[in-house]
Amino acid sequence: MSTSLIDFLLARIAEDESFVQRIIAATYCDHNAEWRCDSSAVLSIGDEKLDSLIPTCCAVVGDFAARFDPARILAECAAKRAVVELHEGEIQIIHTGASAMSGDPLAHGLVIKSEGRVILEALATVYSSHPEYQSDWAVTA
Repeated sequence: MSTSLIDFLLARIAEDESFVQRIIAATYCDHNAEWRCDSSAVLSIGDEKLDSLIPTCCAVVGDFAARFDPARILAECAAKRAVVELHEGEIQIIHTGASAMSGDPLAHGLVIKSEGRVILEALATVYSSHPEYQSDWAVTA
């Protein structure tokens, strides 16, 4: 049985949230703690209870980690979940082209999708390397 687009997205969002929770547990930081990286490539996890310093291989890696701290990832997960919930009732495929023999001007494999479906498929593309991602969700220009 194939995974529905909605189920796929909600599962990936839950995985992202779970990963962040493991990071929070491993660093003993509050999920709202601000992460910063100084010029010596040391990631600082500022927390009222704990000020952890984590060396990184270079400042760019530290900056990357600081930019995508737990608070930001959790906020992105909440935003993605809100988008899914907003559009989950409107993910139908409106028309799949009739056979070329029918004389239908929408023939030749043209697929017309609802705006909500296109939005959710676009959201799913960030997970395109996941084994459950379905190629027919790919957004084409």
